[in-house]
Amino acid sequence: MNMMTVLDRARRAALLGAAVLMVACIAPAGVSPSDSGSPTLALPSAPTLAASPSADEDCLSSVLHEDGPPETIEYLSNQMAVILVGTLEGFGTPYWSTPDGQRPPVDARKEEPFTLYTPVKVNVAGEGEIKGTRPDAEGAVVWGGQLGCDIFTEADGPQLSVGSRYVFFFYESTNNGEPFKRLMTAWPIGPNNEVNAPHEGARPLGQAIRELRSGKPEGPQYSDPSLEPPIDSGRP
Repeated sequence: MNMMTVLDRARRAALLGAAVLMVACIAPAGVSPSDSGSPTLALPSAPTLAASPSADEDCLSSVLHEDGPPETIEYLSNQMAVILVGTLEGFGTPYWSTPDGQRPPVDARKEEPFTLYTPVKVNVAGEGEIKGTRPDAEGAVVWGGQLGCDIFTEADGPQLSVGSRYVFFFYESTNNGEPFKRLMTAWPIGPNNEVNAPHEGARPLGQAIRELRSGKPEGPQYSDPSLEPPIDSGRP
């Protein structure tokens, strides 16, 4: 059994225990969908679902809190299934994680930790395939979303803006026995083709691509992104 399977099972058990905290509320408007926390080599601390005060007993609202290991270049390179450079084109319609994709009935909500998933549309044309290929990102989702008055969010999930460029990090997950890709995090790409690795610091995109392919940081970043060789779209 691989570690991602162990992790998903651990999350499922933790969410099942936390699901009793879910209560109804009126969901605020304009909340962006976001993904769940990090898959880990060591199991993370148990996630919790923070419930809001009830105003409408037919509306569900939950916030996922989850801790994971530092998202270093080495960790992301080794643990992510797909890493791509691309542009966020938009979001699809959220759907429930229930077997039939429909809203869970009241009597089932305490038995199973149902949630919402939101598809993400990523355009990688002309950009870099760091790990995996373009088709691997098709059908990918973020954890959470808003459907009607129901809203599920992740406390520290990636903040995504439609039309912006990112380095996208996807990992393998399963829902009702079916594998799919979930977006764990995304690094915004600046106007000068630079990114900010959370633990290694700012660096040109070309350098970050090499590091993520090799799994090892190169050390201090170049001071001028123009000194970088052209960004290629192929694998080494």
